[in-house]
Amino acid sequence: MQIGINAQLLSKADAGVANYAKNLIKGLINIDGQNNYSIFGNPVYLDWVVAPNAVIVTTNTLIHGSPRRILWEQFILPFKVGNRHLDIMHYPDHTAPLFCKVCPITITVHDLAFLSFPKTFGRVRRIYKSLSIFRSAAMADRVIVVSEATKKECLRFLNIPEERISVIYNGVHREFGPIEDEERLEDVKTIYGLSDKVILYVGTLEPRKNILNLVNAFYNLKKKERISHQLVLAGGKGWLYKEVFEMVEQLGMADDVKFTEYVPKDVLSILYNIAEIFVYPSIYEGFGLPPLEAMACGCPVVVSNVASLPEVCGDAAYYVDPYSVESIAEGIYKVLTDEGLRQGLIQKGLERANLFSWEKSAKEHIKVFEEVLNS
Repeated sequence: MQIGINAQLLSKADAGVANYAKNLIKGLINIDGQNNYSIFGNPVYLDWVVAPNAVIVTTNTLIHGSPRRILWEQFILPFKVGNRHLDIMHYPDHTAPLFCKVCPITITVHDLAFLSFPKTFGRVRRIYKSLSIFRSAAMADRVIVVSEATKKECLRFLNIPEERISVIYNGVHREFGPIEDEERLEDVKTIYGLSDKVILYVGTLEPRKNILNLVNAFYNLKKKERISHQLVLAGGKGWLYKEVFEMVEQLGMADDVKFTEYVPKDVLSILYNIAEIFVYPSIYEGFGLPPLEAMACGCPVVVSNVASLPEVCGDAAYYVDPYSVESIAEGIYKVLTDEGLRQGLIQKGLERANLFSWEKSAKEHIKVFEEVLNS
């Protein structure tokens, strides 16, 4: 097969959908020597694509930001795809060219938060996503989703036949795992100004991640239980991020809450190893990769009991009600103080994380590509 993949969304920060795209491409070229791959993107961010059956189709390196990328994907990319004479083209997010289809296509829908929780998105972004998803899903020969929870949402909102939806879980990068090198741990503590007792959150600072309730829960634990921990929020600034900074200031917690912004994978793995507990109180996820990354590093996990998180985390996490500050605080304190529970979660977490790999995900993507072409 001649397979194309749109990698234009890759940038220096491999977070979210970009993280999925990069790891999928790596998985495909690592396990598959039979098919040929055309990777469409900026070569600056694709220097790791080294395989005899993979070529980089260079895009305009001046394209930065959503508006320019959208224009390029909609009006220039179809011509480049046509010139490659591909058998199938995969779009790692849900946005495919809406006006020109030159070969069979597959798209990946990671979540439908902009439909389920529209108030957690800016107006312009929400409108574009809504317009593009319906057209892209209708044009796609197969819609790949990252969880059964997201599949249910696609059936609910997009009105596409169930047989055109395939569930393929994300993987956990092999770089995430227990680290015994104390010197590496101490170096990162020094660089980021971390204490010996860390409660960690990883993800974008945006409304649906529910950071305000997490900060309130942490504040309550500081006041009522006198915990000496530091709350570390590791992630980029998203929509309405200033609300989080303002709350931290209003509560007088500036010395107890650390913002690291985006953290590269090698450092992120160390953060998970430093943390005494990982907390992910999101009100909505299509998959939820950070909890699995934390599990792979041997860090006990507290997560919301909503959306895809119970499906992904299984019995390897402690569940809380994300809408209740008290529930979040109780969950954190329980895992911090109950050593038997902690050790059980650590062991179950390591086992759970091992079930998810990018190689397995890549194999399932290839199977879907073959099914589309043989149908």
